[in-house]
Amino acid sequence: MAIYFLIVLLILLLGIAVLLFWKWKTGVSRRIHHLETEINRLQPLAFARDLARLNQYQRRLGVVFIDSLPVSADPVIRESFEAGLKFAEQGLWDKAYQFWNEAKSRAKGDELASLHFLCGGCLFLRRQIDAAERELNLALMISRQTGNKVGISATMFVLAGLAREQGKLPMAQKLLEQSVRITSQVGNAGLTGRTLVRLAEIYHAEQQYALAIERYRQASKLFESEGNLSLASIQYYSIGGIYFELGELDKARAAYEDGLHLARATRSRINEANNLMAIGVVHRVQGDYKRALELLDRALRLYREINFIKGQVQVLHELALVHEKNNELDIAREFFEQGLLFARRIRDAQLMVNNLLGLALNCMFHYNYDRAKTLIEEAANIGNQLNSAAVSTRIQIVLARLYLRQGEIARAIETLNTAIVLAREAHDRRHEAKALLELTRALRLAGKIEEATNTIQRFWKQFNGMPDRELEGDAWGEDGLLRAAKDEIKPALESLKKAYDRHLKLGVKRAVAEDLVQLGKLLIQSRQFTEAQSVLREAITTAESAADYGVQAQALSFLGDALFALKEPGGVELYNKALELYRSISDLRGEATTLQKIGAVFYEESLWDKARLNLEQAARIFQRINDQEGIEAVKAVMNKLPVTEVGLKFTSEY
Repeated sequence: MAIYFLIVLLILLLGIAVLLFWKWKTGVSRRIHHLETEINRLQPLAFARDLARLNQYQRRLGVVFIDSLPVSADPVIRESFEAGLKFAEQGLWDKAYQFWNEAKSRAKGDELASLHFLCGGCLFLRRQIDAAERELNLALMISRQTGNKVGISATMFVLAGLAREQGKLPMAQKLLEQSVRITSQVGNAGLTGRTLVRLAEIYHAEQQYALAIERYRQASKLFESEGNLSLASIQYYSIGGIYFELGELDKARAAYEDGLHLARATRSRINEANNLMAIGVVHRVQGDYKRALELLDRALRLYREINFIKGQVQVLHELALVHEKNNELDIAREFFEQGLLFARRIRDAQLMVNNLLGLALNCMFHYNYDRAKTLIEEAANIGNQLNSAAVSTRIQIVLARLYLRQGEIARAIETLNTAIVLAREAHDRRHEAKALLELTRALRLAGKIEEATNTIQRFWKQFNGMPDRELEGDAWGEDGLLRAAKDEIKPALESLKKAYDRHLKLGVKRAVAEDLVQLGKLLIQSRQFTEAQSVLREAITTAESAADYGVQAQALSFLGDALFALKEPGGVELYNKALELYRSISDLRGEATTLQKIGAVFYEESLWDKARLNLEQAARIFQRINDQEGIEAVKAVMNKLPVTEVGLKFTSEY
């Protein structure tokens, strides 16, 4: 029994000893972890001067790892580090690399890892990617051997950036996720936050929107906990951008407003201006043009106060778009031109393209197609330098619109097919949808109704969930015209009315006028002449207020058709007004068609000479633009006229 109690006592004593040892070890481990965290927190303060001199390096790579190089026990290493710093301050990466590379032969451990890191960064900045990757991998290997978690996470951060540049997004994502876990362990909130931001950018690029938003929020909280409200504000701006892209405009505006609140708290005028502009864009898309103008004007004033030219150009472009939606085309043109001037001054190719395309569309609204073509060609030349599928997509869409307005349908179809391929390459859903809708229009005009029907179905699938209500209205209008081409009169009228309702709600007068013209035309087609008159008179008034002479001419011409069908007077007078407008915008097809209509009226009234005069003019123009269908229609009426030795003779040329 005594032996039994002795054994139990020994076991108890052993257990107590183990427990005491474990508590001691845990305490030491905790103290070591605390010490490690404190070192990581204090090191940037201790080497603040050196890190400040590496500001350009850190700004471009996102992080710097120098360990204890400024206070190395080896004076040669200290001198080489200092010499490299002098050149790094000037952005002379080749010379900085030379000194830091030489120091590696004397360094070991964490100092060697940090020198490999610095050399790898220099090579990265000189675009020597393979060599940079080798240096950084050596830095990572040594940091793992020494257990330097800051070195590991910092190197992974830069390697992720390198992988991203090479298009290796999965590898970049993996490296950043590992880096986040490590930096979280050592309590480096700044590096953890920056890593989360990079990770969010990767998720965004891979269209993993929920994860991207979550990472941005985590980064924002970390920056706020450090008191860096300026960086926190930027993350809300990024979150707003994702919600905007997803079409969740209210959530986007809320995120931008959160960013605006933090920007004002830190008196960061650039962040305040950025968020004001973003909120203004949301209001523009939602059709609240008055509120959009107020916010954009405030953003412009802030950008001017801090002399931030790029921001000014961006706001000027947005102001132009708002005035364009308000049918203030001349004011819009002035803003586009001013934006282009500033964009050229700062040599920003992207902003130059934006304003050139805006001016090109403005010229199209004024029926100045030659000038529009010149502007698009300049945009294309600049866009080629950017090597961006997204930019090329937009250029191709605007070019296709020009071809459609000029009646070059085949070229428009070819251009739009190219735009769709480019949009997919750029993962640009919005512009792919726009290209699909333009392609639908082009195919319909080419008489390829079945293809057009398939294409608009592809559009609706792509458009699903997008916030662009004007584009939705355009699509309903095109849907109505397609149904009309298939003699589906009732569904066509319903679709055109949907288009009209959406455009009217947004206050887009030009689109409203076009919808009314197409409704009037369809009502005439269905022999509802009285209803057509009412709709077309409204179209004339709306087009006149929007200064759209082309649409106004169409409305006058169709109203003349309605009066002619009802045997009411005034048709020729309306045709003559339309004719003047078509001539003012050099619309030869519209001019020829109207002359043909006037000739037909005079034919019905047995005024042979007047009929022949107008029909001959129409025939000459149709011949000039090579419109065989128009020529045949004129020929059919002229052949019914009494034979005369005077006038145009049809030959095999027609």
